[in-house]
Amino acid sequence: AVTSTYLLKHYLIVKPDLGVQEALSNSAPSGHTTFAAAAGAALFLAAPRFLRPTVALCAAFATCLTGASTIINGWHRPADVVTAILVTAIWTVVGMGVLRYVRPADFAVPARGGLVLVPLMTIATLFLSFCAVILYLIAIFAPIPGGAFTAATCMIIAVSFGTTALMVNLLRPRNSNRSAYSKVWSYQ
Repeated sequence: AVTSTYLLKHYLIVKPDLGVQEALSNSAPSGHTTFAAAAGAALFLAAPRFLRPTVALCAAFATCLTGASTIINGWHRPADVVTAILVTAIWTVVGMGVLRYVRPADFAVPARGGLVLVPLMTIATLFLSFCAVILYLIAIFAPIPGGAFTAATCMIIAVSFGTTALMVNLLRPRNSNRSAYSKVWSYQ
């Protein structure tokens, strides 16, 4: 993820200078946020199966704090932080695919924390996305102090929670066997 961010930042993505930040060079995606998210993803993938939902939640919070701090310091725009989270999420999904192939026993039984965490984080993602859109509209049409930053923070948390919910949901075992209910009906 960190290497992908470096390549995107220096060779593929061209970001116009809109006077938003101090940095002279292109800063999309955020390297700081990518590193925080990648460290959390590495811990997530290395953690025992039963701890993965908890590690994912802690990593999401650390990523959100890192992303918000880069915006506060004027190093990045919110889109830079969101891009960093998405790049890391893509590589985490690839890592989970490799893990599912190499260590299928880790995915045989669902992690218990994911049963509650995934719906809660999905609801939080939808609510914060709605809040971000509304706050951005308010910031555009009736600027209030801190409105754009609050909208950006809602957007960052929504993307972080949404990708975390996806990762924890991917921990669930594949449905290779039919359920007992469908077996009963197939015999009749």
